Amino acid sequence: MIIHWIPCYDHRLATWEQPAKDKIIVSWNGRKVAVDFSDTSIVEFDLDDKVKELIHKAWREGGILHLELPCFGKMKEETVVDYGEEERIKWIK
Repeated sequence: MIIHWIPCYDHRLATWEQPAKDKIIVSWNGRKVAVDFSDTSIVEFDLDDKVKELIHKAWREGGILHLELPCFGKMKEETVVDYGEEERIKWIK
């Protein structure tokens, strides 16, 4: 899994959970969004508008899941976290 963090300059932190491989739950600003990326035949996922605020983009390259996410913190530049073929999120707060 490759995480592409995008600066957003927001101090309200989101909570990220992974109940199963390729399934993500995001809680932020009183909202909770659950997304399932387990269909490996999809190259670029079509996300609902309500999801796009929390997960900007999701796609696969060579079978590896890429997620473009806002940082919800004081990050000043884009950062990439590469777990390679590992799909387990290690940044749960």
